[in-house]
Amino acid sequence: MFKYLRAQISRVEVADAVKAAESDPAVREHMGDGFYLSSLLTIPENLNEITQWSLVYFNPANQKVFSVDVTPGSVKKTPESSPLVEGNYSKLECRDALETRFLLAKLTEILVKEREFPMRVIITLRDCLWKVALVTQSVKMIRVDLDMKTGELKSIDKSSLIKTA
Repeated sequence: MFKYLRAQISRVEVADAVKAAESDPAVREHMGDGFYLSSLLTIPENLNEITQWSLVYFNPANQKVFSVDVTPGSVKKTPESSPLVEGNYSKLECRDALETRFLLAKLTEILVKEREFPMRVIITLRDCLWKVALVTQSVKMIRVDLDMKTGELKSIDKSSLIKTA
């Protein structure tokens, strides 16, 4: 019925994505040059299936970033570039990050409580927080911050994407 709440489950866990990326010789070489993992991003097709992560690595010395796209059986690194937003990016230690099944269950719980169904979901992991943006079928934006390790709700912000007179 709703593609975001399908029962089929297949995932790429954060720890597996990081391990796959950092096993790649090109990524290891850059990490030796001062790059470190600063954030992760995914835009899943539904809330039961995360099959791709984009990992962003930052070098504070030269203010450059590169990303690595990880899917099952594939690791693709992009060339170095300037970050879209300037500034220092925190080093992300995600060994203790909540497994995605718990994260997705928490998001589903929030959606049920709000009586909303998502049309699009963007999930990032940075600054020790899962930062999630949900665009719902009722044309609302729900922004959620969850603790990276425990899944504790830190903040929730809801707004309409349609302005009324």
